[in-house]
Amino acid sequence: MINPTIDLPSNWINCCREYAEKIVADYANGRNANSRAVTCFDAHSNLELQATAKMAECAFAVWAGLDPARLNWSGFCDNGTDIIWRGKRWDIKATKVGGQYLIWPIGKNEIYASKQFDCLALVKFAVPTFELAGWMSKGEFSASHEVATEGHKLFPGTWYVHQDRLWDLTTLMAS
Repeated sequence: MINPTIDLPSNWINCCREYAEKIVADYANGRNANSRAVTCFDAHSNLELQATAKMAECAFAVWAGLDPARLNWSGFCDNGTDIIWRGKRWDIKATKVGGQYLIWPIGKNEIYASKQFDCLALVKFAVPTFELAGWMSKGEFSASHEVATEGHKLFPGTWYVHQDRLWDLTTLMAS
């Protein structure tokens, strides 16, 4: 099956870029200290990473038939839920096209259990196109993730699941 794709409208791309500028400035000014404490690899200062992460959330919302304006645009950290869809709390994870893994960032390993979400979704991007690559429940990810070791493409200690083990999101549209 071919994964669904969304060409994100330019107005949402622009909103996400503006949002990223605000988030990075907030981190630089000492806001969101709890979130800053668990970022890694300078994510707190990476405009493109912050923008594409929000774009992935918007693409998921558009695909799910939801209004991206309902996402958290406040600048304050979420509790783990990026979007609520089909009665489930979703945490959307983004990677560039060519990426193969749904990951949980190493800096957040210790807070995984406390984050409030039911499912993870992997969204791949080559802006403006976003591919909905698959999903997995929080419990299934917790029970079956692998941990990157030295020599792996991912940073050692990163929790991950290969995309081939994810569930097809389109099956959820039929239910």
